[in-house]
Amino acid sequence: MACILGILLSSMLATGSRAESLTDLLFGKRTFGSNIVALAKDFEGLNERTDRRSLKAITGVDPVQTPWCAAFINALLDRQGMRGSDSNAALSFLSWGVKTQDPRPGDIVVMRGHVTIFVAFSEDRRSFFGIGGNQNNSVRVGEYSVSKVISYRTYAEVFVPEAMPKKKLRPTTKKKYSKKKQAVT
Repeated sequence: MACILGILLSSMLATGSRAESLTDLLFGKRTFGSNIVALAKDFEGLNERTDRRSLKAITGVDPVQTPWCAAFINALLDRQGMRGSDSNAALSFLSWGVKTQDPRPGDIVVMRGHVTIFVAFSEDRRSFFGIGGNQNNSVRVGEYSVSKVISYRTYAEVFVPEAMPKKKLRPTTKKKYSKKKQAVT
């Protein structure tokens, strides 16, 4: 675990995080990313067999009967007062938020059959650490290969401008050009 914490701190420094420590990153700053990571950490260690009732109450699904990684992420988003993917399928998060190439702590990582919360890249950036549900049947930090990633998704509030009146376009008129045939003499 100390190795993971060291990697997380290195990642924070490399990405220019405003947090001065891992504690600031996970608990102190009031940003979406750090809040959702901290919230996930509150449930770290819960196991689908030994904590079945608790996880069912959190996610709304029976974790022994149902793959629950997406349900866990949706539950965390709901606790943040945010809309999730409205589905218990990991791939449903492909339509959540906006795609990013530069994930930050708290962004959602979608893989085939699994979804997790991005925490940090490994030093060589060939893998990343994510915290989420149904990771070895528990809520925990896991390490995943970057080659398995389908998409990194970041939170974005959707702004829909009010419909603006369309500018009236003048009808186009085609100019008729007549070619006068000249008589050849």
